[in-house]
Amino acid sequence: LESFETIRRRKDGTRVNISLTISPLRDVQGRVVGASKIARDITDRVRQEQALQAANADLQLANEDLQHFAHSASHDLQEPLRSVAIYCEMLQKRYSGTLGPDGQKYLDFAVEGVRRMEHLLKSLRVYMQVSTADRAPVSVTDANEALNDAVLNLKVAIEETSASVTSSELPHLSTQSGQLELVFQNLITNAIHYRSDLPPQIRVSAARQADGWVFSVKDNGVGIEPCFHEQIFGLFKRLQAGAEKSGSGMGLAICQRIIARAGGRIWVESALGLGSTFLFAIPDPNPNS
Repeated sequence: LESFETIRRRKDGTRVNISLTISPLRDVQGRVVGASKIARDITDRVRQEQALQAANADLQLANEDLQHFAHSASHDLQEPLRSVAIYCEMLQKRYSGTLGPDGQKYLDFAVEGVRRMEHLLKSLRVYMQVSTADRAPVSVTDANEALNDAVLNLKVAIEETSASVTSSELPHLSTQSGQLELVFQNLITNAIHYRSDLPPQIRVSAARQADGWVFSVKDNGVGIEPCFHEQIFGLFKRLQAGAEKSGSGMGLAICQRIIARAGGRIWVESALGLGSTFLFAIPDPNPNS
């Protein structure tokens, strides 16, 4: 039995894709006395495969173009923003006493807007970096060290808000270097931003599952209504309850992208006024980790 694909021409001159299956015909003594040929027209299937390949190629090209644009834009916009920030700060220093209450207020708005845009562009660069991190080396990461580094990076914000970050013993697992630290940092930042009237209490823990680890980051903040549980992981999504607070709206999107790249998923369990628990699962087949 032998099968192969070829192209044949009909009597009207049109070309068709054919799948041929040829099998030998044998007599009662087992000698080959002929052959059986079955031809199937697979033109539609081949065209569908070609269309799918072309669509995938176009999608990959469009994605590469989008990544290039976002990367270039985040860098090219940084310099004019820096100039605006410098001149706004000069106005604040030299003319703060002559602008009047309204003028000073408008200038403060301008300075804050520039700072938020700078933070947004920085977050966009981070998002693009974690989106193209497939080539980054995978190594064994101590989740305890990753959390400690994240807490150290947020030392000022933690002290200013009298926040407390505690944890149980966390595992070692195979991840790309620095990625787990970035997840912890964004989730803790999120808990601090969306705090209640009480000092933030943040608890990090992990539980072993059959095929990996499930981490949880629990806080005592304002909580999230169920209707927003999926929405908050999108780009530039921020809760109305924290609209007056700083932030780019990209922290959870960065977490989602990192976890997805690791083959896992992230979700939230929360209710308004009852705090939030962010959970993320990371595959890790090593039971001894």
